[in-house]
Amino acid sequence: LPTLPSFTRDIFPVLERLSAHQWVNQGFFVLFGQNSPSDFSAPENIARLSDRSEQHRALREAVFRWFRNPERPHGAPQEPEKLPPFYGDTFGDFTNAFDNDLSVTRTQYRFLRQWASGEFEADWGSVAPLPGRVEDYPLAEQPHALDRAAMEDCLGGPFHPGCEITWVVRVPHFWKSPFRPNVLAEDAPVQDDFGPVLTPAQALAAEGPLARSGPGSITRWMAVPWHTDTSSCLSGYDASTYLPSPTFWAARVPNQVLSEDAYQRLMQDGLPVGQRLKHFDYRLFWLRDLGTSYQQRINAMVKQWSELGIVEARPGPQDHAQAHLPGRLWVETGRSQEFSEGDWTWKQVLIAEHTEEAPGLKSQEEARDSAQPPAHARRRTYRRDQK
Repeated sequence: LPTLPSFTRDIFPVLERLSAHQWVNQGFFVLFGQNSPSDFSAPENIARLSDRSEQHRALREAVFRWFRNPERPHGAPQEPEKLPPFYGDTFGDFTNAFDNDLSVTRTQYRFLRQWASGEFEADWGSVAPLPGRVEDYPLAEQPHALDRAAMEDCLGGPFHPGCEITWVVRVPHFWKSPFRPNVLAEDAPVQDDFGPVLTPAQALAAEGPLARSGPGSITRWMAVPWHTDTSSCLSGYDASTYLPSPTFWAARVPNQVLSEDAYQRLMQDGLPVGQRLKHFDYRLFWLRDLGTSYQQRINAMVKQWSELGIVEARPGPQDHAQAHLPGRLWVETGRSQEFSEGDWTWKQVLIAEHTEEAPGLKSQEEARDSAQPPAHARRRTYRRDQK
């Protein structure tokens, strides 16, 4: 590890990811998103945070104090107001436990402490971007580059049980070397029988189930099928809080998103800026089409997961600076059109914004015809698990 952290490579990524979550969680949007004083991706904030002079020391220290210390003693009380706003490993199992909320790693926390005190490389704008192809790295650096490329897109915690992997990666004897687990010989069978009860002592034993890994020996600790946790580990479980946070894995499993419809309206430069900002601020529940109850949602997720939208980057409007909008937005894209068939509220929006005319008075016959049920029922009212 470097003696001094680089702002570009060690500090900014931690801060920027908080702001990037604005596209997948409403709470992050309010705290760290566009137009927030704590938008860590805003150029004016980056300029101050990347400056190691005494002039901006108070700001750096204030941001640092906002992060919870990962090395607090066992039994320390919970600090839910601190960062990052992610649930921790023990959420739901213990009350007022420190690990109910996720912390940055010890290394990240040390880097942040050094940064706050001005002990960091003020290299913003002077660090060359990493090569985009592994072939462009020196041969000796290519294995590390492959490791980094694979791991930079991983979520990490919380491991409850986890989204990509779980708590087993925190057990030292799981690993042979950095980023290399102890793997069984190619023809060796995976041991599955550890007795009728798997106690913590057995699970963590030196020759227990984590000693060597083979096909299925890591995913056996995870939710099966994966759709259940994906559609149930969400955000803002305390409905009394102002924001729908903390969250679990919003970067991979969005909570609230900017819809395609909202994107299309905020791009209309003929609309008043205030109205466009309403559409920009309006975030929708990503799983809104899969039912309202837990059982409905997990069953619908198994069958309909491919019909959900994916959050993708889209260009902002040409007048984004004047309209207080971003130059690039991340938008829910590819959601099945069947989900929104017959959405009369969307027609109301178009009428209110003078894009469509209000319907005129109908004759009795027309009114009777329009009252008949549609030939194809709206998809959002039909749940396959209710058959």
